[in-house]
Amino acid sequence: MKLLVFGDNHGDIESFLIVHEKVKDADVVVMLGDFTWFGQDTEEIMALLSLFPKKVILMHGNHEHEPTVKNIAQTLDNIEFSHKEVIQVGDFDIITYGGGGFDFIDEEFEAFAEQVKKKIRDPHKTILILHAPPHNTKLDIPFGNHHSGTHSFRKFIEEIQPLMVFAGHIHESEGKFDYIEKTLLHNPGPLGTIVDLEDLHTQRKAKKKVKVHRN
Repeated sequence: MKLLVFGDNHGDIESFLIVHEKVKDADVVVMLGDFTWFGQDTEEIMALLSLFPKKVILMHGNHEHEPTVKNIAQTLDNIEFSHKEVIQVGDFDIITYGGGGFDFIDEEFEAFAEQVKKKIRDPHKTILILHAPPHNTKLDIPFGNHHSGTHSFRKFIEEIQPLMVFAGHIHESEGKFDYIEKTLLHNPGPLGTIVDLEDLHTQRKAKKKVKVHRN
């Protein structure tokens, strides 16, 4: 089961075309938000994403208006809007949470997290996909050494220890990896990263630190 995650394209058509070529090698595709620049051309960009050869699970970022993205997605057969959901893909659970990126504490996420704990089948087979990064990692340092990520996300990750977490929002961290205990964190950036979920789970079962090589 191969998962492709990308984000923060901000309307850059060239990067969308590069991802389009990668989609054929993936089973599940997730866009983690900020596909526009302050919401400009939302409908046109979503129409472009709907031309991808696989269905795109689309989250909103801080540059998109959630209701607008949700409404447009309902008109496009190849786009599935997702926010505050647990999507079951085979034996794996994919948790989606879009938007945000400027708050240390996210009370809406914390309420959602309490519901999620009852829905996920196996934390070691769970992938958390956020728009904004968790606090105090290599993924959340935009200016100097000042961490800007969300404490609420980190608390949840420390508690359930999912297999992997994807997060974007901070452009300076595109391509970076880090860990929170055994959980691998990654910002896939606009060109995206494909991961083999079964391979990651095998690494985890062998009590190895999960590792991914970027495409």
